[in-house]
Amino acid sequence: MPWGYVAALQNDPIEKKPFSHVLPGSTALTFGMLGCDYHCGYCQNWLTSQAMRDPAADLAAQYVRRISPEQMVEHARRMGQA
Repeated sequence: MPWGYVAALQNDPIEKKPFSHVLPGSTALTFGMLGCDYHCGYCQNWLTSQAMRDPAADLAAQYVRRISPEQMVEHARRMGQA
């Protein structure tokens, strides 16, 4: 698993998650990285999932941010999620 970067970092309503029954009405810190082993034509995350495999998705690399685990925890604390 890659370490030290995220391609997406956001707060999402808990209802979007498979654990939506936990703390209804709250938010969850969501993060994602680049890459996926599948190549689905209908993927809603195609740019980030194919950035390392398909030159047409190379645009996604500009969204990558370097971040440490400690910085992610600090971000969650600032957002009131830890």
